Amino acid sequence: MDAKAIFDSLKSAINEACENEASLEITELAFKHSMIGGEEPYGAVGQKFVFSKTFPDGSKIDMEYKWYDTSKTFSIQPDINKYSLAYTDASGKKTTHSNSYYDKF
Repeated sequence: MDAKAIFDSLKSAINEACENEASLEITELAFKHSMIGGEEPYGAVGQKFVFSKTFPDGSKIDMEYKWYDTSKTFSIQPDINKYSLAYTDASGKKTTHSNSYYDKF
């Protein structure tokens, strides 16, 4: 599968997860497409995962997922889940996609 096809597949999975307000097994999805990366430090109340893959022709896919608590003092709010995806083709042209959803109480 080439970089653009993988980008389109990841974009579809992210949109479906956000539409259904359901978590996506981001690590499994990344490893399925031979992406490297994993969890990175991210604040006290949240998580961040970053993955990437560079192809022999120079094209690249970057994917990030993070969730965090949106609550404030005396105001309990749902967590937000954010996905970011970028595809850079061999010529350097970048295409991005992002989507998000709030957890339900």
